[in-house]
Amino acid sequence: MNDRPWWAHGLQWGLWAVCMSLVMGWLGRSRKRAAVRTGDGQLQHPVGILIVGLVCAAFFTALAVVVGLTAKPEDRRLAPFFLLFALLGLPLVLDYFNARHSLRSDGLEYGRMLGRGGVLHWSDVIRLRYSQSMKWFRLETRDGRVARISAMLVGLPEFARAALDHVPADAIDAPTRTILEATARGDLPPVWSS
Repeated sequence: MNDRPWWAHGLQWGLWAVCMSLVMGWLGRSRKRAAVRTGDGQLQHPVGILIVGLVCAAFFTALAVVVGLTAKPEDRRLAPFFLLFALLGLPLVLDYFNARHSLRSDGLEYGRMLGRGGVLHWSDVIRLRYSQSMKWFRLETRDGRVARISAMLVGLPEFARAALDHVPADAIDAPTRTILEATARGDLPPVWSS
């Protein structure tokens, strides 16, 4: 039975929502600030993504160590669960280093969080969609290869202009075209709200 007052639950989740909104707002703004310094056809995550991934991993690893060293023996079994949470930062770190893309005149050289990237030619793209839930552009080619371009990347306006100019018009659905046009003007897709 829970002996906390009802307002304590509201305060807990309210603080979580405020903290998440602040972090995501900071990350969203960081991709715009970093874009001012680039403009070379490179698409990459802002440094904030790496920071969040490392802080997440370090925080939960520290909690696991503290629980492992200071908790009662019967409570020490919680330490591995904290290590599992520490692994949540790993995809952010991997994506920061591996999911880097380069625009080319004939297409896109893309990277992936895991595995090998590749090169796709604009003329081979048969489908370009934006996923509101995943916050990425998904490009699919004739031979079944897929590249995902995160909405968090620095350099999105250049990508949007290239996609609008070179991807066959019938490969882009109307909602995605609207988002690409806005992105090309510098109005980047939101990273927190849907």
